[in-house]
Amino acid sequence: MNVSSDGLGKLKDLGSGSYHHVNNSLMAWSKLKEIDITNNVASTLTNYQVKVTLTYDADMQADFDDIRFVDTDGTTLLDYWLESKTDSSTATFWVEIPSHAASATEVIYVYYGNAAASSSSSITNTFLFGDDFAGSSVDSSKWSTTTGTSNVSGGLLVLNAGAGLFAGSYAVPSDTIWEASVNHTGGGNGGGAVRAATTTGYGWVSDGGANLVDILMWGSTLYAQTSSGENSFGTIGAGLRRYKITYRPGDVDSVLYNYENGTSTTSRTGSNAGGTLYPTLYSASGDQWDWFFIRKYASTEPTVSVSSTEANIAVYDDIKIIPASGGTHPHFSKLFTFAETLGSSNAGSVKYQIGLDSNRDGTVDGWYYWSGSAWAAVTTDSTDNNPATTINSNIATFHSEIGTGDAYIKAFLISNGSQAVELDAVNITYEPYNTAPSTPSSLGPASYVNGSTVNNYLPTLNFTLSDTDGADTVKYQIQIDDSSDFSSAIVDYTSALAAQGATSFTVGQAAGSGTYTTGSVSTTLSVGTSYYWRVKAIDNSVSASSYATANSGAIAFVVGQPTVTLGVSGSPLAENGGAATVTATLSGSASQDTTVNISYSGTATNTTDYTRSATSITVTAGATTGTVTLTGVNDALDETDETVIVDISGVSNGTESGTQQITATITDDDATPTL
Repeated sequence: MNVSSDGLGKLKDLGSGSYHHVNNSLMAWSKLKEIDITNNVASTLTNYQVKVTLTYDADMQADFDDIRFVDTDGTTLLDYWLESKTDSSTATFWVEIPSHAASATEVIYVYYGNAAASSSSSITNTFLFGDDFAGSSVDSSKWSTTTGTSNVSGGLLVLNAGAGLFAGSYAVPSDTIWEASVNHTGGGNGGGAVRAATTTGYGWVSDGGANLVDILMWGSTLYAQTSSGENSFGTIGAGLRRYKITYRPGDVDSVLYNYENGTSTTSRTGSNAGGTLYPTLYSASGDQWDWFFIRKYASTEPTVSVSSTEANIAVYDDIKIIPASGGTHPHFSKLFTFAETLGSSNAGSVKYQIGLDSNRDGTVDGWYYWSGSAWAAVTTDSTDNNPATTINSNIATFHSEIGTGDAYIKAFLISNGSQAVELDAVNITYEPYNTAPSTPSSLGPASYVNGSTVNNYLPTLNFTLSDTDGADTVKYQIQIDDSSDFSSAIVDYTSALAAQGATSFTVGQAAGSGTYTTGSVSTTLSVGTSYYWRVKAIDNSVSASSYATANSGAIAFVVGQPTVTLGVSGSPLAENGGAATVTATLSGSASQDTTVNISYSGTATNTTDYTRSATSITVTAGATTGTVTLTGVNDALDETDETVIVDISGVSNGTESGTQQITATITDDDATPTL
């Protein structure tokens, strides 16, 4: 385009630019890596299954449940299946690629870093046909039982001797690869590890030659079986082993058989004229299948390379180039990267300024450029601007030096008057502005926020978490201390992210998915001590609220000594061996033993009329009751009923609730003498 003599022209966004968006469903994921996949054949691969091995990263879940694969466009989720894994080490996945151009290298992405995600692995969605026997019974939508009995348990299909399954609703295409993981536990003759068969003839269940293509397990020997006959090609090892058939009917050596025994592989070719075949499993003596699938064939498998470079996930959104009007501008808390795409005929250059609308009223507060040492306000457009590389190198500090809000871009197309200047697109990555969660509310129960004395050294504290960003998940950090400045917290616990709403924390609870900075499951509070506590909310963008402090920073509660009451059961008791139980009950459990000293009185005499098991009751730490036993003594005297009166004479680590006294009556059972 022609520009004015100062060499500056302004580009206005007319809405025809191309911008990149992150899939909204992946906003909770924090990390990604690129995966380069090279198609090694001179034809397009469509809906092709590619094997990808990932090495564990500390940001992943240990069991790889948070893994997701995304197509080249950065937004389309790809079907995948997890074949095998070693927690916190490696995992093998199969990923279905919708379209891969001939002889080209294309990039997909692996997303991870979401502790709350569950696995989306699906053998059904990923392959042409597949079953990993993950349920508790045979999937009747895929298989019918042709003979014998079978069951599914622990992720394994077990076919008992003479049992077979047949998938009559799925015709196996040509140019496919069939794979299975099988444990030949029975050791008998005639089992088909991986096979497909016709719907007629004995071969669709058992050995039938021309009726099927399979790897036959005959004792400890493998046989490749097609219409061309049976040929041995290996020895079966113990445990689960991988069996594979490459099926390309109609040519000489049109079937390739592979067997993997640990690190070694044996193979053999055979021929098959074609025909309609259906997936079939058969066991002659009782065998186990871990999985079975059918995938597409390529003469050379694609080459896969997982990048070692980890990237933080940033969100892409539409940007506007001023002086465009209207539209939605990125509302950011941080800017990460800045990039331009120049046209193929560009011969000039483009420079930029960043604008900020801090209060989001549609008016730019100011324009800024990189001065060489800091972001500075623009004074002269012709000099105060930067190339994209300079903007990108320094944009990460824009939020801390200038501020946050809506971002604007101003672009200057620079030409000598005869040069064409083409700017196709500008991309900016940023962290969306996130409103911090609200300060926790509804702290309670009441007795734990008003300075009351409570008889509980393992209290449960309640509060409510909320965030004006309704989709955010939140966690809490709670601190309990015997000092109001929380300088040496007795408990400092941070929970896992969860939905907003009412929640609670119990002193000494298991950490679960949360973490203790101080304190643990064995933490208890001390009797006679005053405590303070506070809690704050943290959302999934790591924005935190202010602390809510119980009782406005005054003493929240005091752990007091429990009070003691007495009770009796089994009274009246028979003189001849009857028993009554005296129970001391605490108002709440304590963190140390409570000793209740008791005295005895009444008309009954110890050892003559009754015996007692102790003169004190001990209630052990954490318990709320303790007992002594009174047992009647048969004195063979005809007398009136007698009483045992029990009083509390003193309490250690507790207090008597008022005046406690119980009376047990001993009933005389001696006959009145006669003269």
